[in-house]
Amino acid sequence: MKLKDIILFGVILVSVAGCADFLDVQPKDKQSEKQLFATRGGFYTAVNGIYNKMASPALYGKNLSYELVDVISKRYLPLQVSTYLTALSGFDYTNSLVETELSNTWAAAYNTVLNCNVVLENIDESTGVLPVEESRVLKGEMLAVRAFLHFDMLRLFGPVYKLNPKAESIPYNETSKVMALPLLAADSVIHEKVLRDLDEAESLLADGDPVIEGGPMASLEDDQDVYLRYRQLRMNYYAVLALKARVYLYAGEPGKALEMARKLLADAKVNEHFPAVDPNKLLANQSNPDRVFSTEVLAGIYKKDRKDIYTDYFDSEQAGNNYLHPRKDFVNTNLFAGETQDYRFQTWWQVASGVGESGHVF
Repeated sequence: MKLKDIILFGVILVSVAGCADFLDVQPKDKQSEKQLFATRGGFYTAVNGIYNKMASPALYGKNLSYELVDVISKRYLPLQVSTYLTALSGFDYTNSLVETELSNTWAAAYNTVLNCNVVLENIDESTGVLPVEESRVLKGEMLAVRAFLHFDMLRLFGPVYKLNPKAESIPYNETSKVMALPLLAADSVIHEKVLRDLDEAESLLADGDPVIEGGPMASLEDDQDVYLRYRQLRMNYYAVLALKARVYLYAGEPGKALEMARKLLADAKVNEHFPAVDPNKLLANQSNPDRVFSTEVLAGIYKKDRKDIYTDYFDSEQAGNNYLHPRKDFVNTNLFAGETQDYRFQTWWQVASGVGESGHVF
């Protein structure tokens, strides 16, 4: 499985072998893993593969961002002609298409976690390959990604936390070995695993994450080292603080969530590197408004074909059976609670004008 995943990372491993290899007791996947993590570039290739996996359709490239979870949340009213989306909206988890997609998400999440563990184990074992500061940054990132994925699996597949925090929920994988793991109580996953990993990630990243001094670093000058740039596309120090705030809020600990949020809001570097969006680039710029609020994005996953998402799901003329239309009055009443002066409401939404449509559309 490790070799398969390393291949999925896009690494092309070429080996020159002779007959003596048949007598080699070292498994081939172990050889390949050893070769990959023998160089600094190999570590970053593996880490890039993990982020690419997170951008896959089974995870944040679709299911865990704009389609599966949002349809389950009743944010959209799917067309009746879409068997899969209507079954999903009706909580028909026995539908074969729904079952397949949920299974794909579960498998992709734990597959990605396993690869995080592969990187973590090799960081600890391959001393001297990475500079000390970089090993701390990569370790912090991988611990945070591992916590992030488990947190979302808990939210999606676990019990309603505030009603039954002691109920069995999900396994928490901390090894690269493929094995059956016990289901843990939900509060154990949160307090003994997720927050533990995030605490360590925060400590590791606080000392050397380039985002603290350099911000997003979303450009590359001549002769610059690319490995530690583009911090806005990585699980950086500020993303960890924001994630801890979310976890505490989910766990019913608003005081600690507020403490984490204030840690971000009071940080002068955050205000310097991630300033609030300029309204002039939104409301007064109709030709190319910054609807992503790019200056405020602490961290995100890069998806190169993201422009197709609008066409395939939200363009009433081109989306076809996949078209997702917000439920009537959901946007202005539920999502924005009547705050129609909100920059996001003004720049993201417009009154629906299509035949038979009501409410708002992107």
